[in-house]
Amino acid sequence: SEITRTKAKWVVSEEDSISRQLIVDVVEGKDLLAMDSNGKSDPYVKLEYRGRKEKTEKKRYTTKPQWKERFDFPYDKKHDDQILTIEVFDW
Repeated sequence: SEITRTKAKWVVSEEDSISRQLIVDVVEGKDLLAMDSNGKSDPYVKLEYRGRKEKTEKKRYTTKPQWKERFDFPYDKKHDDQILTIEVFDW
């Protein structure tokens, strides 16, 4: 099920190089809702940009996950209107 009322921290930046990349660092989640009967959750994050989907590792038994994962998406300035979707789920 989807976790709502999340406070997630991530950094989105664009780097100039031979090919441009949208770099997304999924760092941590804070005060996530407890979705399991043990008062914890098993959260993971799904990201989607321009049809490409990625997801973090699942973090077991926590409402304060530390992911520290980086995702690189191809970036093209012609598609500036594209949306980066970030969602947090419970496994």
